[in-house]
Amino acid sequence: MFKYYKHVKQIPANVRVFFEEKYGKWEGTWNDPELQVQSNPRMFAKSGEYDDFITFCKQMGKQALLLVFDRYEDGDDLAINAIEDLTLDGYGDLMGQIVDEGNKLARAERLTPSQSANWTNYVKELLAKIDFSDLKGALPDGSKSEYGQNGSVPDEIQLRQNYPNPFNMTTVIRFALPTDNLVSLKIYNMLGQEIAVIADNQLFGSGWHNLWWNGTDKSGKIVSTGIYLYRLVAGSRVLTQKLAIIK
Repeated sequence: MFKYYKHVKQIPANVRVFFEEKYGKWEGTWNDPELQVQSNPRMFAKSGEYDDFITFCKQMGKQALLLVFDRYEDGDDLAINAIEDLTLDGYGDLMGQIVDEGNKLARAERLTPSQSANWTNYVKELLAKIDFSDLKGALPDGSKSEYGQNGSVPDEIQLRQNYPNPFNMTTVIRFALPTDNLVSLKIYNMLGQEIAVIADNQLFGSGWHNLWWNGTDKSGKIVSTGIYLYRLVAGSRVLTQKLAIIK
């Protein structure tokens, strides 16, 4: 509904990987039982992991905000905490107008005002107002990814553990090639049945590469919770790792 694919594709892979690391660490706090019993979603914005994530987003500006919108559309309702903290200083009046209009509509139709609908309309309005055509791609000075942020050409083919793992919506699979090579990357279930094709005999240059899997099979259906294999075939080399998806 909200996705601006052409703009998301402009965001460099290293920025997306760094974003996934920061977001993944905050996402890991969502399983804290002390927070889950709270009815206030703002309780999930009280951790050091969240502060670190928001600091990174503010440094990265619109490209990080666009990725947060993307997470919200994918169903991460708690991403609204980040949207609120990243935008209300500049667009608080817009949210006030949307809330007033929502209250009027609810009274007219004798309905309970929907906070979810207000946020959905707010994100729509922000996407219409913010110019995402001039995204800047550099990471903040001194940034170092824990997920193999390395621009050097490796001596051998490598396949890293996906990140985040386990994952809910999207995960990054990172691999490296010492020379240009044809690559296939496929997902299998534990019975060895092919579930999804991420790359099929596709040419990649030497160096590090990131590919994403959104947890869907070849027909576009979301796969069930469980353990899966991802297999990289590059020339005569075959490398396999396990990943876990949770719903």
